[in-house]
Amino acid sequence: MTISSEPLILGPGEGRSFPVDRPTITVKTDAGTSPVALFESEPPPGVVTAPPHLHRDYTESFYVLAGEIGFRIGDRTVLCASGAFVHVPPGVVHGFQNPGPGHAKLLILVYPAAGLGIVEDSLTLTSDTSRPPDPREIRAMFAKYHSELIQP
Repeated sequence: MTISSEPLILGPGEGRSFPVDRPTITVKTDAGTSPVALFESEPPPGVVTAPPHLHRDYTESFYVLAGEIGFRIGDRTVLCASGAFVHVPPGVVHGFQNPGPGHAKLLILVYPAAGLGIVEDSLTLTSDTSRPPDPREIRAMFAKYHSELIQP
């Protein structure tokens, strides 16, 4: 990995974006430019965007920019409003969703940046809306990133 020694400034709406028919994700930094990945997520109301899972090697931090987000941390669920911060060290079961009915937006930091790959790969696996993803593919993708999907 080559880390850039140049400063990076990205304004609102700038960065690499994923399709808008699903949760909008805008990547601000990733493994190509930084030791941390930083991205914005706008999960749609009423959809479990990140089902319960854990990462063995990655730390994630979440800052609620707008609306409310329901976080599962371990065995509990906490509703967090704009301005709330949630830090999840490796090995802790977590997940999140926008309970709705309104708009919500998160800033998510992943360390190390390679952890962003699980987000990108999961969006690729779910991009074919004509069929649900194969559960074996999902489990293999989580395993690739030393992570585990936790069944409810």
